[in-house]
Formats: sequence, C-alpha cells, structure tokens
Amino acid sequence: MTDAAIRTPLLEAARFLLPYLGRALSPERRAGLLDLVGCRPMTVQELADAAGPGRAQSLPDIWTLIARRELAADFSRPLTLSTPLRLPTGDVP
Repeated sequence: MTDAAIRTPLLEAARFLLPYLGRALSPERRAGLLDLVGCRPMTVQELADAAGPGRAQSLPDIWTLIARRELAADFSRPLTLSTPLRLPTGDVP
C-alpha cells in the first residue's frame, strides 16, 4: 500500500476530529444543534449561522457532534464548512 492510498479524506477527518471526542458539550446545546439539523439537512456553515451569535463557539460544538457521530457527514470527501450534515440513520456504524 502506498502513502497516497493511506492519506485519504477519511484519515484527515479522523485526525481533525479526534481532539473533539472528549470535549464537553451541554445537553441543552447538543439538543439545540441536533434539532436544527433535524428540521432539514444543512452544511456546517449553515448550522453555525443558524445556531445564533458566537460562531467561534458553534464550530467546536458542531465538530464535537460530528466526532461523536451524532451528526453524519460524508467522510469520503474533505471536511469543510460546506460539508453537508444530517442526522445519522440506522445504517451508520
């Protein structure tokens, strides 16, 4: 296996999200963000904007929910502010 075969968007996403796994998130904040995505799928940027003022706080909260797989994203593509998010379905491990 070559180095290029290993360095995929999935590996980069895992490397980026790993620090967010242990991050604390209040139940109220968690529920609020999940409710917003439950209304309709949206991008990371749209969710951060819809979450209200304080984008600097919203983004780490969103990355935390993605790291915990409470929000689903396509990890075969690079993780960016334009990444579409949705609630996970039963087929997500």
